[in-house]
Amino acid sequence: MPTAVPPGDLPELRTLWDIAMPNVHGISRGHFYRANSAGFRRPEYSETPRPGVFRIVIAGDSVTMGAGVTEEGAYPARVEAMLNAPHGDARYEVLNLGLSGLNIRYVVQRLETIGLRFRPDLVAYGFTVNDIESPAYRASTDLPTYMAHRQLYYRFRDSSSFLLRVVWPRLMSVSDTLLPRPGSTCTTSIKTTFTIRPRGQSSLQVSTVS
Repeated sequence: MPTAVPPGDLPELRTLWDIAMPNVHGISRGHFYRANSAGFRRPEYSETPRPGVFRIVIAGDSVTMGAGVTEEGAYPARVEAMLNAPHGDARYEVLNLGLSGLNIRYVVQRLETIGLRFRPDLVAYGFTVNDIESPAYRASTDLPTYMAHRQLYYRFRDSSSFLLRVVWPRLMSVSDTLLPRPGSTCTTSIKTTFTIRPRGQSSLQVSTVS
């Protein structure tokens, strides 16, 4: 069942701080977004699961949170729906601990301070390549170039044309795979994977992308 949207005007949630607030209700990337009193997406949960419920906590960044999709469209909610689809006695709850902008350090911190309070039977981590920001991490370019590529990728995100909204990001993904450009996730992945920086030494370039 789709999440009921409260009546009246809702604020635009434009920043990480906006969506990280407990009990927030607003519009994020064109969709209704709500956080519970613990500060994560989806409704309220008791800290102790009900008898017979197998509870899963999924931690991660914007991909896990479901940035740009409905609450029901985020993959933790879809996992919950699929697990509960077969008939049987077992019931499942999947808590979506994802939050945009987090790297692995803050994902773990959020899991420890919030997620573990809810006594999960299983913890999963929705990993993406830019989560591994550390001294060994290689951004493929400077921030302005990255943001320019990001704007190009999302150029038609708010287009009235469904075809442009759906097809354009996929064309960009294919293009970046075949010919990675500065600022793309593919280029960053290659630089991070094949560039080694031994501790206390200068960088050793094993392979790189110009």
